[in-house]
Amino acid sequence: MTSEDNMPEKALSVQKTWGKRCDKLTFTSDSSTAFWNNKLSILRMGNSGRKGLWSKTRESIMYFHEHHLDDFEWFLKSDDDSYIVMENMRHFLSRYDPDESWYFGKRFRTYLEKGYNSGGAGYVLSRGAVGIFPAHTLDELGRELFHPFKPGQEMESKLMPSWYNRFSYERQKPGRDCCSQYSVSFHYLTPRELFMFEFALYHMVVLAPPEKTFEQLFVTQIGQDIGSNQTS
Repeated sequence: MTSEDNMPEKALSVQKTWGKRCDKLTFTSDSSTAFWNNKLSILRMGNSGRKGLWSKTRESIMYFHEHHLDDFEWFLKSDDDSYIVMENMRHFLSRYDPDESWYFGKRFRTYLEKGYNSGGAGYVLSRGAVGIFPAHTLDELGRELFHPFKPGQEMESKLMPSWYNRFSYERQKPGRDCCSQYSVSFHYLTPRELFMFEFALYHMVVLAPPEKTFEQLFVTQIGQDIGSNQTS
């Protein structure tokens, strides 16, 4: 989901970061220009503003159901200020049959008897999803995979809005227990933060601790050099 005003920064940032790992990336917008139609894959539908979000979402789902149901197994709905870790999402989905009815995301419980999934956290529909209700998406330790806010906000319960625990099926866990190490999505991210996620996840390398300390390696090497010089 995007809008014409968000295309220069937000939509383009999605396309340059996590969006390139999608099998097909399509932006839904109420309007666009020929310039952006040449740079992004855009579907024009729905009305502008927050009041038009549901109509835009409904029309998008109907379009993909009609035109691409046989082309893909899973359909992800996300916003242009979210980051999706595609590898973690595919890992999570690998245990489920896409021809069965599945609707995964961050489950809220207000308004509807069976609940619904947060739009901001993103949600995934299987191609067999017709007339279904939200499913729990927790890891084996009961931690959330889909997140409607930024990581720092999710970890600090005092930073979460007062309505959150009232809406959420699961109460917010404190600190790092809020989020699975296999988390799929975070929301309300700026374009700069999307690129920070991209760098941290795919370009920065975390090295395993060496078996010996630097000092041990250095002293050992000096000793070997001295011994070789004496031998010669």
